[in-house]
Amino acid sequence: MKKRFLSGMLAIGMFVGISSCCDELLVLCDLLVDVFETPNEITIGQAFDVVADVINADSQDNCEIADFAAATASLLEVFLQNQSGGWDMVGSQQYPQPELARAAQENYREGVTLNQAGLYRFDWYTDAPQTVDERDENNNSKSDNSGGRLAIDREALQQTNNYASSFTLVLPDNEGTSVIQGKDIVEFH
Repeated sequence: MKKRFLSGMLAIGMFVGISSCCDELLVLCDLLVDVFETPNEITIGQAFDVVADVINADSQDNCEIADFAAATASLLEVFLQNQSGGWDMVGSQQYPQPELARAAQENYREGVTLNQAGLYRFDWYTDAPQTVDERDENNNSKSDNSGGRLAIDREALQQTNNYASSFTLVLPDNEGTSVIQGKDIVEFH
């Protein structure tokens, strides 16, 4: 009886020893969009900056430092409101994500020019290709970076901290022109 009790205690002690050696779990970091801004109003043909801050969020000291360089990208998508109140994508641009250590931040300041009057919506995504393993797995969704996301994928990603949106009203230029001929609706600089 004692022998069986002692062997049971040894087994429990071994189990406790194993679990206590591994109680420092590795916690993944999480990319998020901290700031995203565009001017509220601009004039057609006038360059302006789109500003975004992407953070590799840190919740614990043992948060894994990941090398994101060349593994993922941020994505800026530009939409123009149509006559029915919907949104037509008129441009998109990817920006490589440099290496971000734990709690580090990357500041983007991107020049954009619009050549057509109207209300524009700007969507900024970090980890657009969804290649980084993150603490918030809800950030992951499929994407087609050449032509934008499917509506269902866009809605899923927009519920996460990887997405931010901003709106800009573009007024006609001084001559009243609403389109600069021979240019794309959106130019990225």
